[in-house]
Amino acid sequence: MLLGVLCLSAAELPPAPASSPIAPAQVGPAAGLESLPKHYQAITTEALRPNGDKEGRALPLAARWTANNFHDIDMSGPEGRGISYLFNLKRVMDDVDAGHYLMPFIAWPAPVDRDYFQGWNTMEPAFKRLAQAGLPFEVEAGNIEDHMFVNNPDPDWNRPMAENPANIRADMSGKVQAAVAAGASEFTATVWKAGTELLPAGAPLIFAGHGHVYTLAAPLVANAEGVATVKLATPLLKPLAAGEVLAHVSARMDFWSAAPTEVWERAGGNLVFKNTISDMATWKAMAAGYPNPPQVQIVSNNEGGGKVSMGEAAGSWHWATRQAEFAKQFPEPREDSLDRLAYAQGYVDKMRAYLRGMRRALPWKEQSILAIAYNGFGVNFEVGRWGGWRGNPVPLGKADMYEWLAWDGSAPDFYTYDWNYATDEHIGSPHIGAMQAYAMQVPSAEKNVPGYQWQLALWDGGVKKRFNYAQWGELPRTRKLGTVATAITTSGAQTIDITGAKPNSLVLRQGEMFSVEGHSEYRLVACQAGFDHLAINDPTASSGALGALAEGSDLGGVDLRGSTTYKAGRYEVYAAGTSLAEERYHFASAPWTDGTPISVHIAHLTNLDIGPRPGIDGWKPVTIANITARKKLPASIDCGSKAGLLLRNNAGQNAGFVALTVTPGGEIALSWRVSDWQAIATAPPVAIAAGATPWLKLERDGTAFVASYAIDGKTWKPVGRTADGVTLGKDTRAGLVAVAYNQPSMRLRMYSAAADVRADDKGVARIPLGTLPQAGPVAISERFPPIAPGAPVWFHNYMDRYEGLATYALWQTRPRILREFAWGEYNGVIEQQWQRCMRAVDGVWADPVLTRFWRLGTLVVNPEYEAATGHKHPMWELTDDDEGGRVGPWLGRWKKQDRFYQLSCPLNPPFKAWPQRYEVGYNTLPDSNNAVIKVWALAYVLGEAPKRQWLLLAQSPRQDRKAVQISIPGFGKTVVDVARSGSFYRLVEGQAKPEPVGLLPAVPRE
Repeated sequence: MLLGVLCLSAAELPPAPASSPIAPAQVGPAAGLESLPKHYQAITTEALRPNGDKEGRALPLAARWTANNFHDIDMSGPEGRGISYLFNLKRVMDDVDAGHYLMPFIAWPAPVDRDYFQGWNTMEPAFKRLAQAGLPFEVEAGNIEDHMFVNNPDPDWNRPMAENPANIRADMSGKVQAAVAAGASEFTATVWKAGTELLPAGAPLIFAGHGHVYTLAAPLVANAEGVATVKLATPLLKPLAAGEVLAHVSARMDFWSAAPTEVWERAGGNLVFKNTISDMATWKAMAAGYPNPPQVQIVSNNEGGGKVSMGEAAGSWHWATRQAEFAKQFPEPREDSLDRLAYAQGYVDKMRAYLRGMRRALPWKEQSILAIAYNGFGVNFEVGRWGGWRGNPVPLGKADMYEWLAWDGSAPDFYTYDWNYATDEHIGSPHIGAMQAYAMQVPSAEKNVPGYQWQLALWDGGVKKRFNYAQWGELPRTRKLGTVATAITTSGAQTIDITGAKPNSLVLRQGEMFSVEGHSEYRLVACQAGFDHLAINDPTASSGALGALAEGSDLGGVDLRGSTTYKAGRYEVYAAGTSLAEERYHFASAPWTDGTPISVHIAHLTNLDIGPRPGIDGWKPVTIANITARKKLPASIDCGSKAGLLLRNNAGQNAGFVALTVTPGGEIALSWRVSDWQAIATAPPVAIAAGATPWLKLERDGTAFVASYAIDGKTWKPVGRTADGVTLGKDTRAGLVAVAYNQPSMRLRMYSAAADVRADDKGVARIPLGTLPQAGPVAISERFPPIAPGAPVWFHNYMDRYEGLATYALWQTRPRILREFAWGEYNGVIEQQWQRCMRAVDGVWADPVLTRFWRLGTLVVNPEYEAATGHKHPMWELTDDDEGGRVGPWLGRWKKQDRFYQLSCPLNPPFKAWPQRYEVGYNTLPDSNNAVIKVWALAYVLGEAPKRQWLLLAQSPRQDRKAVQISIPGFGKTVVDVARSGSFYRLVEGQAKPEPVGLLPAVPRE
C-alpha cells in the first residue's frame, strides 16, 4: 500500500509480504512515459500526480460505476430485459483512442461473460490494448467488505469469543444451566427473553469456553421462565461449565473485536482467491498480459451489510467486554464518546488490514493498488441537514473522518435522488450540500492524509427523475419534430405517425422524450369565491362590519396567480395552489388582535375549468385577467376547491394556523397547526347542501378555537374545536383563504422513442413508444384529450441539462475522477449521457484558461448569505449551531470556516427567504418559491489585486437565459448569457466585459 495514504510509522509496518501466488514469475518494467503517445502520457501523468504538486491540481478523468448497462426495469419492447455490455473494455479503449480523457474501467473479472460481468474470454484483446498503452485502470468491485465470512468461515469463524472477528450479540446471550459433557448435543440454558422463539434452526451460537461456532438443529424457544432447550446440529467439542456464556453470532465484521489484524488481512486475500466470481487462471492471465500497470484502483460501493455500524455498541459482546481496555486506550479528556472512538480506531485498523490483504493477493505491485470507497468520505452532501449525519465525523489525529485513514480515497455522491427533494435546482441540491460537505472538507483530507484520492460520483436520478423534470414542464420544447399524421382517439396506441419531419433525418434517438400539443397539456382548475359581511378585529360585530384587507398574496408555488378585489361590499377572490397542508394557496389578510372572533359570509363559491395550461416553457404563473375560458364546473366535481377563514401565525414556512373552510360540494372543515412546524390536525367535517352559502365563524375558547357556521347568518351550529395550546403570536394575520387543487400527477403527458427514429425521403416517420409507465403507450383521459391530426409534436431536450449537472458537479469540488452512475435505462440514453459526461471532463483539458483555473484557482466565498441569514450555510444543523445540545468535537474545527460559494443573482430567491436547517428537506414542492434556484453560479480567482482574474461558471437547469446579472465578490456585477449546459467566462480586474471561454463545438445530432 502507499505508506503516505495510511500514515504508518516504521514500527506499525507489517512484515514484508510474500509474493502473490498469482503474480507472474518475471515482472518487467513498464514502458517509459516518453515512449507513449502524448494522449496516453497525459492521462497517466495526471492519474499519478501527487496532491500539492507545484503545477497544481491533477486534471480530471471520467469513469463509470457500472461498467455494463443492466436493466432492472421491465423493458418488454425492443430493448428487452437483461444485460448489455455497453461499456466493455473495447468500447472504453475506443473512447480513449478517440481523444477522451478517461480512467479505463472494467468490472471485477470473470472467466467468461456472466450477468453483470464481462469475462476474460471477451475482454482479453482489449486488455492487451490497455497494456500496450501503459494506462492506469480501475476495477469496479461491488461491496467488497461483504466477503469476509462468505465461503471461507474457517478458521476465522471458529475462533474464541474474545478473538472472534464476527459480531457476537451481547443483547442475545444466555448462560448454560448445568455442566454439559463433551459430545452432548442437547442441554438447557437461561436465555435473553422469555416465552418466545428466539432463533430459528440453523442460527449460529458460540460459547465462551472454546472457539467453535455451532448451529442450532431446532428453533431456540424460551419458556415462561426464560429457559430454553438448546439442540445443536453437531456434538460439543469441549465440555461446558455451569453458567458459561452462550451467544448468537452474526456473520458481520465487528470492529470492537480484539481479533488480530492478520484475520482481516487473510480475509482480504480470500476476497481475491476464493470469495468472488474470478479464479486463479483469470488473475494469472491478466498479470501475464499486463504485468506492471502504473496504477490500479479497486472501487467499492462500501455500502453492504458485511459490517456492524457504530450505533450497534449496545448489542456488541466485544464492546461490552472491552470497555476497560478502551478506556485505557482513550483516556480522558476525550474528543468524543468512548464507543465511537473505539469503533473508529477498530475500523481503521481492521479495514486497513483487510484492504492490505486484498492488495497483496492481487497480481500487481502492492504499492500501485489503491482502494477507493463510494461512501468512504464520512459524510455526503446532506451534512448538517439532519442529526443522523453525525455518526461518521469522529476525529482521529488530524483527520475529521476516520474512514479517510482506512481507504486510499473516496467517491461520494453528487446525486439528484429520485425519491426526495434533491433535484438539480433546489436549496437541498447537491450543489449546495457539497459546499460544506466536500469543498470545505476535501482540502483537509488532502492535507492530513497524504496521497488521498478525492473523486466524485454523479447520478441524475435516472429515468424517474428525468421524466419528472419533463412532466413538470422543466424541459423546454427544443424543436418541432413534425405533425401528427393520424388521429388517435383511444388509449393504448404503441406508435405515433408523424409527417412534416426533415426528410431522411434522425428524428429521435432511443429514449428521447417528446410531447403532442393539445394532448399533453393538463387543464388548469381554479377557485372563484365571493365573500361579504367580513368581521375582523371587532368583537361586537356579527355580520355587518367590513374589515380592510390587504390585496392578498400567494403562498408557495402556484400555477394561477391569485387575486383579491373589493367592490360594493364584496371581496372577489380567484385562486389556485394545491392545499392548506402544502401551503400553496391565496390569502388576503389584515393584522389580527388576539382574542377577537372573525366571521364571514360565503356569497358564492365555484370550481372553474380554465382550459389547457398556457405557457409550457418555464411554467410561469398566469393571472385570471389573461384567461378568457372560465367554464364553471358542477359542485359535484371534486377539484379540491375550498374557501373560508384563516388565522396564520406568521409568514414563515409551516407556521401555526387555524382554518375554517367550505367546498362547493358543501363540506365544512376545521383544520389547525397548534404552533410552527407541528403536524396538521382536523376535526370531523360537517356536511351541508351542495352549493349552499354559509356564514363561518372562528372564536377563541381559552387556548383553543371554536368553529361554527350558520346558513341564515343567525342560527350558529358547531363545526368543531381545535386542540388546546394553539399558539398565535403578535404577527398573526386573519383573513380570507381560497385554494383549488391543481397538482395532477404530471403537467405534460410525455412519451419517448423505444428506438432510433428516422424520417423517409418524404418526411414521414413512425415513432415506436417506450414501454415504461412514463413513456407510453398513448393515454387518453379527461385531462389528456384525443390526439388530433396535424397537432405539432415537440422534442424536449434533456441532455443539455445533464451536461450542466455534470459540469457543475465537476467544478464544485474539482475531483480527480468524475465517476458516472447510470443504469437500467435504454442504451440510447446511457450513450448520450456518457458522451456529455466525457464532454464536461474534456472541456477542462481543451481550454488553457479552464486548465489554469482548475489547477491553481481558489473558489470564491460569497459572504452575502451569512450577512443575510447569520449562518455560513443553509444546512447548518450540527455545524454552526446545535440547538439540541448534540455538540460534536468537529464543531470547533468547522464553525468558523467559510463554506458558501453560490454567487448572488437577482433571478434567485433572496438568501433571507431560503429554507434553512431541516426546513431544506421539507420544502419539497416542485415550484416552491423560496427553494428553486434558477441560476447556479460560482467563481474561481487567480492572482492578487490589482491584477486578479476570475473564472465564472453559470448554469441554468430549466432554460437558456439571456442577460443574467451575477455578482462576484472582489469584481462586482457582470451580465452574461447562461446556458443549461453551463457557460464559462473569464473576467479581468478593471475590465468590465466578460470573455466567453471553454466553448466546445455543438453536439451533433447524427
